[in-house]
Amino acid sequence: MEIKAQLNQLRHTCPQISELSDQQLIQRFQHTVQSQIAKSDGPNEDDLEWILAWECVGIGEQLWLVGRWQEAERWLFVALEKAEKAGDLIGQCQATGALGRVLRDKGEFPQAMALYNQTLGLAERLGDKRLQGVTYDQIGLAYKMQGKYIEAIENFKTSLVTMEGIGEMTAPTYGNLGNVYEEQGDYVLAIEAFEKALAQFLQLGYQQGVAQTYGNLGIVYRGQGRYEQAADMYRKCLAITERLGDEATSANQYGNLGDIYTTQGDLDNAILMFEQALKIMQRIGDEPKIAMQYSGLGKCYQLKNDTVHALQLYEKSLGISKRIGDKYLEAQTYLLLGTLYHLKLDDPIQSRDHYEKARALYEMLGNVEKAQEITEALREV
Repeated sequence: MEIKAQLNQLRHTCPQISELSDQQLIQRFQHTVQSQIAKSDGPNEDDLEWILAWECVGIGEQLWLVGRWQEAERWLFVALEKAEKAGDLIGQCQATGALGRVLRDKGEFPQAMALYNQTLGLAERLGDKRLQGVTYDQIGLAYKMQGKYIEAIENFKTSLVTMEGIGEMTAPTYGNLGNVYEEQGDYVLAIEAFEKALAQFLQLGYQQGVAQTYGNLGIVYRGQGRYEQAADMYRKCLAITERLGDEATSANQYGNLGDIYTTQGDLDNAILMFEQALKIMQRIGDEPKIAMQYSGLGKCYQLKNDTVHALQLYEKSLGISKRIGDKYLEAQTYLLLGTLYHLKLDDPIQSRDHYEKARALYEMLGNVEKAQEITEALREV
């Protein structure tokens, strides 16, 4: 029913497609998104002339999912401009919400929050409770990334109340809430939240959600030191995602298994897992995740005392994160480089330089706890 309502709204705001059937609209959307994503040089002016705002949003969201953030941002700004010209409030909501996600992942939190507040205002004008609930969930994620856990939990709970009030699915938000509890080290509450998410996903038969929750439970078990149970969860997730052909999530689980093997000191198997993840990420072009695998491999080679190789891998990760504007990963990599120069290369000047760059980024991102941790590390250099 929701899709039907959205299609009818599209016909109302876009008279040029009013004669198309539901199936024709869906086919047009799929063709437009697939053809534009396949272009490595982006759209030309002729493309932008005929592509509609809702299609621009779809293209932008798909590019965001595979880590092509800069291209996604361009498409979403085009979508917003088209929606504003057409007086399409739903299109504006979709575009501002999607732009918020892109800027959030780039670490541009003030801009992301401004867009989320704009989305909330539009959703309230439309009386769209579902969109309000989704937006509170996204705001929670932005606070989580900044280490502002109290604010994150508050927004996730607001999202849950809103969504439960209209009978909408709440499993994704329970998953996000569980992630916050996990990062705080409150594993009991994390497992409770993930189990609520899992039960709902299983009831709905949503296999991708089931897989994602297995992965989340694996992270909690890893935090508890229950490494075999964690690995079992990651493998359960992999069994589903490989069957579904979900390469991106499969790659994440290979990376998670790499983390487990690294913690256990099984560095050769860890390297195999990170390389498997890297191969998939390179094939689908997900640069943020490529950078993460380089960091994981760098840790392995650092532990193997192959500091030259570790340094090369960290620098590759840093180069990507700086180019795509991923400030969160950039901060993490500066921290790793600072530790490498301090513990392995005995270069206090380079160590201090990288630590200070990491601290400045964490302060900019609002992660006070991480910035303080680096301040302590600097006292030892």
